Amino acid sequence: MISATGSVPVCEAKPSTLMGRRNISQEIKSDKEIVAENPHVEHGGSYRPKHCVQRGRMKVAVLVAYRSRTEHLQILLNNLHPFLQRQQLDYTIFVAEQSGNATFNRGKLFNTGFQEVNKLSGYSCFVFHDVDLLPENDHNSYFCPTIPTLLASVMDKNQYKPFYDTYFGSEDDDLGERVRTKLGKPGRVPFDIGQYTMIKHGRDSGNPFNPKGQELAKNATQRMETDGLSNVHYTILQSELRPLYTWMLVDLGAPP
Repeated sequence: MISATGSVPVCEAKPSTLMGRRNISQEIKSDKEIVAENPHVEHGGSYRPKHCVQRGRMKVAVLVAYRSRTEHLQILLNNLHPFLQRQQLDYTIFVAEQSGNATFNRGKLFNTGFQEVNKLSGYSCFVFHDVDLLPENDHNSYFCPTIPTLLASVMDKNQYKPFYDTYFGSEDDDLGERVRTKLGKPGRVPFDIGQYTMIKHGRDSGNPFNPKGQELAKNATQRMETDGLSNVHYTILQSELRPLYTWMLVDLGAPP
């Protein structure tokens, strides 16, 4: 398949570089080591295939919500960069780090990252990624489909058993209800492809279990017009292009 210019081919939908399911490395490597193994990743965590043009010229933003898990982030970067390059994606990894010691607000960090990346040019595909989840199969494409799709269909910590039908992520059922209301039933990657390894860890002291989570998910559609992306307030304290990702330190303000 040839691009519109007739000179550079369009990247394949199923590149020959894909390896399928593989064993996940949880080795903790330094930025220097990961950069050496991924020499084509640009400062800021961006990569673009040199030998082909991305289908639809789609640019993928991978957004990672983060705080105080340095080792987990290094493990994720070590796995995710080669994974995305084998898929021949034009991508950038963004890390939104919450400042302070208030309760970790993953959803608000994702909204913040989305708002900030939208200020940049060209990104039309957004992947919201947990720092402790590692994709096992590179046939699990991060090239955005036509509908919102759950990539992590099953996980090793649950012996790869499917979740309930309306499951949209461990803390995302609220978002799932909003998606169903606006766009219809979201997609889900087949169970044999959407397999993830979770890095083992205890619950963070700054991220306690929310006993009202299920109740909030049930009335998500009643709050969706006034609570969420439409009213997110934050301050970017610092940002910089780091060797393997674009970093932003975010003050989310006082918790509600």
